[in-house]
Amino acid sequence: MNIPKLSLLSTLILLLNINSFAQENNPFGKNPSASNEGYGQASEQKYKASMKGWEVNLEIAQAISAKTGKPILANFTGTDWCGWCIRLKKEVFVKDEFIKWANENFVLLELDFPRRFVLPSNIKQQNQQLAQAFGVRGYPTIWAFTISTNTETGKSEIKGLAKTGYVAGGPKSWIKDFEGKLAANKVRKPE
Repeated sequence: MNIPKLSLLSTLILLLNINSFAQENNPFGKNPSASNEGYGQASEQKYKASMKGWEVNLEIAQAISAKTGKPILANFTGTDWCGWCIRLKKEVFVKDEFIKWANENFVLLELDFPRRFVLPSNIKQQNQQLAQAFGVRGYPTIWAFTISTNTETGKSEIKGLAKTGYVAGGPKSWIKDFEGKLAANKVRKPE
C-alpha cells in the first residue's frame, strides 16, 4: 500500500517540476495562462526570436532588406530540441565576432521549428513554406538569400545565395566557410 502512495507522490512532484520548468523556459513569458491563446502559444506580437537582433517575420526582414540593400540570412532551427542548432547558437551566433559581421552584411531571420511550444499560426505556416521552398531536410540549415517582388506578377522571387549548417571552430571558422560558399556562387564577399 505504501508503494502506490510513494509512486503517486513521486509522480505529482515530477509533474510539478516539469510544469515549473516549462513555465520558466516558455519563450512567451512566465505566465501563459494570462493570455487567451492558451499554454505554450502566443500572439505574433509577443513571439520573438531566441536571439537579439533576429527577426521572425519574413515580411519585416524583407522590408529591412529592401531598405538596407542587405541579403537575408535565414536560420532554419529547432531552438528547443535540436542539439546541433543549440551548439551553433552557443558557439557562433551569440559571439561578438559573428554579431558584428552579420549586422554589417545581413538581415537576420530565425525560422524555428519547435517541439515544446506552439508558434503563432502565421509564423508556423511561413516557416513551413520557406523550408519547403529551400528544400530544408535537416537542422540547422542556414541560407543567405535575396527576395524581391516581380512587378508583373506581384509574386515574391527568392534567389538563394549560399547554404550551410553547423561548422565547428567558432565564429571565425563559420564565417570563413560561409564566405567561401558565397564566393563559390559568385556572390560579393561581405566586407
